[in-house]
This record gives sequence, C-alpha cells and structure tokens, in this order.
Amino acid sequence: MPMKREKSPAIESNEETTFATNITQPEAELSVDSSDDIIAKKEREIKKFPFEEKPGYQKFIALLNKFLYSGWYFATVAFIISFFWILGKFVPGSEVAGVIIIVLLCAFILIFIEDVTPLIPIFVMVSAMFPAEVNPAEYGLAFIGLAPLPIALIYHVIRYFRGFKIKKFFFPQLAISIALIVGGVGVVSAEEYANGIAWVLLLGALILLLYLVFSSYERFPKEVSVKDYLCKTLMAFAAIICFEVFVTYIIAPDQMAVDNGRVSLGWCIGNNFSSTLMFLIPGTLYLGTKSKHPWIYTVFFGIQYIVTIMSLSRGGILFATILLPFELAFMLYATPKKGKKEILIVLGVFVLIAIILVGVFWDKVSSLLNSVINNSFKADGHIEGSGREELYAEAWECFKTNPIFGVGIGYFGSNYDGGTMGFYFFHSTLLQIIACMGLVGIAAYVYNYVGRYKIIIKKDVFNIFILLGLLAFEGYSMIDTGTFNPMPSMIILMFITFFVELSNERCEREWPVYEKRKKKLEPVPVEGEAKSLETAEEAKPTEGDATVTVTESAIYKAADKAESTDADSGAPVPDEEQESVKQKGKSKE
Repeated sequence: MPMKREKSPAIESNEETTFATNITQPEAELSVDSSDDIIAKKEREIKKFPFEEKPGYQKFIALLNKFLYSGWYFATVAFIISFFWILGKFVPGSEVAGVIIIVLLCAFILIFIEDVTPLIPIFVMVSAMFPAEVNPAEYGLAFIGLAPLPIALIYHVIRYFRGFKIKKFFFPQLAISIALIVGGVGVVSAEEYANGIAWVLLLGALILLLYLVFSSYERFPKEVSVKDYLCKTLMAFAAIICFEVFVTYIIAPDQMAVDNGRVSLGWCIGNNFSSTLMFLIPGTLYLGTKSKHPWIYTVFFGIQYIVTIMSLSRGGILFATILLPFELAFMLYATPKKGKKEILIVLGVFVLIAIILVGVFWDKVSSLLNSVINNSFKADGHIEGSGREELYAEAWECFKTNPIFGVGIGYFGSNYDGGTMGFYFFHSTLLQIIACMGLVGIAAYVYNYVGRYKIIIKKDVFNIFILLGLLAFEGYSMIDTGTFNPMPSMIILMFITFFVELSNERCEREWPVYEKRKKKLEPVPVEGEAKSLETAEEAKPTEGDATVTVTESAIYKAADKAESTDADSGAPVPDEEQESVKQKGKSKE
C-alpha cells in the first residue's frame, strides 16, 4: 500500500519532515531542498520581534489567518461595502467613512500578514461602495484618511522584501503600458496628452504594478484552494451588485437612478455591471459543481442572469444569453450525478417563472425587444449601433491620421460626451485600440491577449469556466469598451489571470470532477514505490553511521525512480532492480 503524500499546513508550520538514511561514505552530508523548502528557508531569514515568539501572539496570527481565508472574510468585506453604499444614497458623503474603514483593514493586513492575497477581495469589490459618480475633488481633506495605507505598504515591503518575481503575464501587461504611453506621439498636443495621462497610468502602470507586487509578495497557504478563493471573491462581488440593483429599483423613483433605460448604481451604469457579471458568474457555477447542494448556486446564478436583464443593457443581455446554454451545459457536465437532478429542477422552475412573467409583463418585454431591434438595425438591414456608427467612422479616421501611434488616450471628438469621466469611448475595444494607439497598440494587445489566454486555456474545469466568462466579456467589449474601464473591469481581469496562473503553478488540477473519471487519472498503486518508501523509513541511523538529511520531497523523488510499474503503461520493472532496492534497505545489516 503506497504511502499517501500529504502537505503539511502552511499556517501551522513551514518545516518539512526530514528523514535520515545511511550512506557508504561517512564524511558526506547532503541536504536536498525542493522549491518549497527554499521558500521556507527564506521565510526563516526574516527577523522576528521578541513579542512574535510569544504563544499568545502566534495564536492571534493563526486565528487571523483562519479568518482571512474563510467565507466570513468575504461576507465581512461585502457587508461593509454594501452598507456604506446604501448609506451614501441617503446621506451623501458618508461612504467616505466606509473607505477609511477599508483602508484601515488593508493596513492591518499588511502589517500583520505576510501574504498579500487577502487584499484582493477588497481591491475587487471596493469600487462598488460609491453611490454616485466619483469626483475626487469633492472629498477634499477626506484623503487624509488614506494615509495609513501607504505607510503600511512601505512597512510590508521593507519587512518582507525578498526581491520581485517576474511572472508570465508581466511582459504582456508591460507591452500595453508602453503602447498607452506612446499613444498619440507625433500628433497629440501637450494639453491632450495631459488630459489622458490619468487613464494611461490607470490602465497600464497601475495594473502592471499591482500584478508585480501581488506576484512577488504572494504567500498563499498550501491548504487553501486558490480556485475556491478566487471564485468566492467573484461570487461575493456578484452578490453586492445584485443587492445594489434590487435596492436601486426599489428607490429609483426618489433617487432618479433609472432614467431613459439607463440603470445607474452610481459607480457604474447597466452596461458596466452587466459586462462585469459576465466574468463573475463562472465563480458561482464552479463552486456549484463542488458543492453538496448545487441547487443553491444554481439559484444564485439565475438571480445574476435576472440582474443582467434588469441592467437594460442590450449588449449585456445579448452576450450573457449567448453564453448561457454553454455555461449551464458545462455545469451539468462537471457536476456529479446526484447534483444534476437538483440543477435541472431549479432550471425548470426558473423557466416556468420566466414564462409566467413574460405573459404578465408582455408590454414591457416587447418594448425592450423592440428597443434592441430598432437600435441595432436600420430599415434596410444595415447595423445601426445606436449612434455608434459615427464613432466607428471617426475611429477609422483617427487611425488614418496617425497609423503608427494613433491619436492618444487624451483625444476628444464630437460624437461622444465623456462627462465626468473625461474619457472618449469609441465603444469598441478594437476601434479604441487602433484609434488611440495605432499599429503599436494592435501589436501590444495581441501580445497581451495571447499571453493571457495561454495561461487560462487548460484542460481543467476551473479554467474552462473562467474562459467561458471571459469570452462573453470580450465579445461584449467589441461593441462597448469594458476593456478600457480600469475599475472594476481590468483590475478584476488582472486578478483573475493572476489566480489562474497561481493555480496552474500549484497544479490544482481536477479534470474531470466525477469520481469514477478521477480514478482513471490517479496513479496506479505500485509495489516498488511502497517498498522504496519502506526502505527510507527502515533506514535508521546507528552509532558510527553517517547520515544524510533529505526532505520528504526528495524521498518521494527517490521513490518515483524506484517504481516497479509504470503508471501509464503498466510495464513491470526487471526483477534485478527490485532486488537492488531490497539490498539497499538491508545495507546496514
């Protein structure tokens, strides 16, 4: 019976179990370290303050870690954001208090916890706290409340610094940063360039810096699933959006939140949160495939789709509906047999309710359908685009003006009102790129897309769910510009890529999820592996014997080499090799 390989909890101890074996040369002493051992050694190099050695402090840190990687943490962050959003609706400006609380929470984590990934749920969800369009100048002295964050960040960087890691997505994001900076060179005025510098930094340098920092200071616990942590983050943010949309519909007559088909949550409108929901929904579906009660997640998925319809975003509804059958089909495929029945029952109830509601509210439904059709096509069948055709023609003219570098992010034309955002949207990712950054932008974004999808496209349940959500988002971005919305869209997209990359590195693979299929992929128990491990256990040090200290991972590597059966082919290893393994175990005798 082969020994089961289990990883020790990262929070409780970073020390690996060691074994002692005999060798023939008494003077030799060998230490074999895996990459995890090297990281553990670096962790031990950090000097600790005297109070950090006390049992009471260590117990406090253990409890804090347990909280930060639990569902209670996501619920706490979601509650703070939702509470101050709705408070800000009735008491304008009160959301500042919520921001200060969030800042203090971030600072607290940076000071006491080495791993920075617990900050990610906050970064993903914090933009949903603002009940009105944000004009930074209105907050004035409230910016003083942000002071603890940079102080804590500096402390964290100095205390836990081990150098920066350049991971796979760094250079694709660097390419975009450069393309944004050089956009408009040769044609743009200094005033126009200055007008777009904030967006250049937000879309390029900020996301690049966040990716670099989180890649370098990530110390995610081994016993916590990277996939689950990301999906719970996405699900929590989806819950916030759903809550805010329902509240907005209730208070809309007083707050003027619904106006001419535009549902506004303050921090975004229907077009924005409907596109955001597209890559939040896969988190719910993935967790549903692993749950003992998938019907709960199916119900929440249905609520998110209903909220997408309530956004009144024609493009959002269209692309969410296109991907809907693929997502549900894959959820059914990836869910164990018992759960399939629950999912099908819930879906049947949703369909029945939908039929009833369409019959009762047919006037409003037909009005929405007519709006989609009339604003999408002219009488002669050509695409109308609700005014986008003028923007598309303008984008092409901008490209012809400067095909190499475009006209820059700070460009402003006459066919779109940037409003308080101060950004000229061409309502198409492709046209935004060629108009503002020219051929340099096309090359940079192609490199970026290839880099991102090389990370995401893997034969894994989790990766496929993420891919389906991103395809819906990217499709909608071809008729809108979600890819040029730094918060929350591009921040979330960066963190999704970061987590998927981390999951790939940790080999958190689980394809397929059916137990009967997983058995086919599990290594076949082999006699040679068991014997080699028994040999390592039996090799006790005796007086006069030299010992070799090796890590547990090294023992497993030695065991793999001594396997008597190949896991794939089933071909036996010659008896001479098996006899050699036995002789090594008896060498001390």
